[in-house]
Amino acid sequence: MQPSSLGLGCLKGGILLVCFKKCLIFFCLILFLFIASSCEDNNAVLAYVNGEAIYQADIDAAIERYLPNELTYSDALDSAICELVVLQQSDVLGIHVHDDEIENLIKELEEYSPELYNIAVREYKTLDEYKKSLLYLVTYNKIMDAVTDKYISENPLIDSEIPTLMVEYGFIENTDVLIEDNLKELFINEYNEYRREKYFGEWIESLRQSSDIVYTEAAEDFI
Repeated sequence: MQPSSLGLGCLKGGILLVCFKKCLIFFCLILFLFIASSCEDNNAVLAYVNGEAIYQADIDAAIERYLPNELTYSDALDSAICELVVLQQSDVLGIHVHDDEIENLIKELEEYSPELYNIAVREYKTLDEYKKSLLYLVTYNKIMDAVTDKYISENPLIDSEIPTLMVEYGFIENTDVLIEDNLKELFINEYNEYRREKYFGEWIESLRQSSDIVYTEAAEDFI
């Protein structure tokens, strides 16, 4: 997707929508990967990603629970693969999540809303399973932040090009107007978010291309 395809003015209200067909970031799938269903005896493996299995029960549960009308089975499996190749980079990048981080998150949720806390634990059957899902989610977010922070720091926006970009996205009418600092800062923040998402999607796709992905016979009906 090219930046111009976002359309004029879509950034102005603080809304940034970027979609990657092959790299859909559905955190709901992370919350199922590697959890209890992978231990069931009667659970078909759909694919191996660098030797790690993705189970049919995980994909079934994610679709049924979250996106039954919005996500095809093929896209759900594809998203799970994308997310798994990212999580597999944690050791490479030296990113690890400590138990106290997860405990603090759970404590904050419980204090903020006991009702939401109870719902979360109930949805995952046990507190331990909920902690596992949070572990993968926090790890994923840390990887994403590390990768995109590095990209943005190494590829800063060129100041002289910012007015032209602001015109393109409807922040200002033309490059001759005086640009207020707060408006310029808003644009830079929004545009960098777009750049982060775009780059992260490209990075995931590069991981996919270099990964050993083996689909099983059980996945033939879905890919």
